[in-house]
Amino acid sequence: MYSKKKIGMAGINNAVILIPGFNNWERDTVPLLESIRLYEPELPVILVDNASGVPYPEWEGITQFRLERDGDYSLAKANNVAMRLAGDYDWYLLLNNDMKLTRSFSHELEGLDPHFYYCGEVRKANKTNRPHDYGIGRPFIISRELYQAIGGFDEKFLVYSCEDVDYSYRAMKAGFPLKQLDTGIWHADYRDQERKEQYLRLAEQIKANEKYLLKKHGFGNA
Repeated sequence: MYSKKKIGMAGINNAVILIPGFNNWERDTVPLLESIRLYEPELPVILVDNASGVPYPEWEGITQFRLERDGDYSLAKANNVAMRLAGDYDWYLLLNNDMKLTRSFSHELEGLDPHFYYCGEVRKANKTNRPHDYGIGRPFIISRELYQAIGGFDEKFLVYSCEDVDYSYRAMKAGFPLKQLDTGIWHADYRDQERKEQYLRLAEQIKANEKYLLKKHGFGNA
């Protein structure tokens, strides 16, 4: 399951930053943690090392956990572990480890309606494998009300892809419309080519996730 590095007690509070990370400690994760320390030093942080080839080292002042690679390996699982371990917060801010804060934003959360599902980017549906609008990270901003209403991410979406589409649809069905929100969090564009190569490498798993998504929600002829 997961190995414990450092546990922090989490009570009812305003917000917590959750980071599922995989590899690239120096290139991606360290700059993100440094930006958090600069702009949001008071927010608690939970970092889940999602079975990186080289385990993440300790970083002072945050809570860290490491997942090991197994048959249920997925981004969805890493997200869920982080959210369960966070405890009870008003807002869960779910970031990828290749992001970076450019300003403080936590004070803006107080004015948000918790009955929306906020995302750094909302994408439009297409006729093939994304049958409804959906939010992607950069980051996800999930209210306690939304989390209590629909729970975590579906871990049947293995590795990665479509868990965000599924979560968006479930949120909308539960009465939490999608809303795009600018938090000033920058997403690394230098990884665009790397992401394309990863998409090709994982094409079969992505197709399997898309098929499961369509079947789960009764879209098309999956």
